[in-house]
Amino acid sequence: MTDINVSYSEILEIRRQNHKKLFYQSSGGDYTLWLSSDGFRLFCEVECGSSECTDFETYRKPFCNKPVDIISETVYTHDFSDDTTWDGGTSNSVSIIEPETAKTLCLHNATIVCDKNLDFDGNNLAVVVWAGITQPCPSSGVTRTPFNDVPFIPGVQAGWILYVKPWSQQEVNTYIYLSIIGTPLYGCTAFEYSSIDELIAKSDFKFFDNRLHARFDFLFPVKMRSSMNERIETYADNDTKILSLSTPYVPAKATFVMGTASEF
Repeated sequence: MTDINVSYSEILEIRRQNHKKLFYQSSGGDYTLWLSSDGFRLFCEVECGSSECTDFETYRKPFCNKPVDIISETVYTHDFSDDTTWDGGTSNSVSIIEPETAKTLCLHNATIVCDKNLDFDGNNLAVVVWAGITQPCPSSGVTRTPFNDVPFIPGVQAGWILYVKPWSQQEVNTYIYLSIIGTPLYGCTAFEYSSIDELIAKSDFKFFDNRLHARFDFLFPVKMRSSMNERIETYADNDTKILSLSTPYVPAKATFVMGTASEF
């Protein structure tokens, strides 16, 4: 196995992205860190008394030299056809999925389960995935987090720019927030659906009696880090119910299949 010397920040980022086991050995107060990746042994040296040593001993060391524990979980939103179930009250449709403190969520797939005769009643159902770039995203609150509300003007005003790009089976809008000098800080990707036909067109779908199961798989897991305030916000953009018309009644919920692990 070939050894590759990398920096402290690089070895931590590779560990986070791939959930690799990180090992260490100490000698005279210094540390050697290493992990295996793609047939290589990546390692770095951490000098006693350095800021990296302090960071390692305070935040990383307790998780090293042991397996990475990944817990599978399935998380559901409230029912977008029943505003009495809404987390924020009947006039606030946002449902927020976010990692616990010091944890990372890895989203593998999502499914929207709803009435096949669902009436969007002028609403868009939005699923917004927030991601940090060079700094954390704005903290989540009890309502949706605004985006694309202030345009970027180079050298004059920090703000948003828009990229349209493919994600899985669909074109989506990705918004990036830039500093006044143009440094990307954080961003979000917005999936929006205005009708049953649009849900069907953008998903792998099946019908079960009066239910539509619209499934979305991702080539690579979508990772959300607590330290970067990353999360999913789902809501009806008019904050009114999306109407289930069938009898018997069919709830409208999004289901997220994820793994959770320690972020260190």
